[in-house]
Amino acid sequence: MTTFRWRDVPDQGWVLWTSFQFDMVDAQLDEDNRFPGKKYAYAKLEDGPPEIGFAAYGFSMREGTLTRQERSVLREPSKEVVPSPRNDGTSHYYEWRNTMLISMKGPGVEEKAITFTSTYDAYVNEFCTF
Repeated sequence: MTTFRWRDVPDQGWVLWTSFQFDMVDAQLDEDNRFPGKKYAYAKLEDGPPEIGFAAYGFSMREGTLTRQERSVLREPSKEVVPSPRNDGTSHYYEWRNTMLISMKGPGVEEKAITFTSTYDAYVNEFCTF
């Protein structure tokens, strides 16, 4: 699975800000410890219609596996990095992580988060190989 987050940066235009790439079988959705069984957090940002919201969900990688995060060089690295081949290795770099957070913002986001998190584990169990 690959995720993408683009950001409109002044004097740069739209920049790939972050991207995670991982095997779904290795990434487990984290449970919200405040609400057992719930695997996302949601906040309403603006009343509707349509309601504008923000949803986030976290993943932890299974023991012995990592997710690859590609980040723009406009962001300060937080650990050892390797150049990404994007733009000949001058604009992005890779870091490897054992956890990640993915977020969405906009209309209908809570329903999208519910659908994604409620079907992720079933999809992995049915279509991914352990």
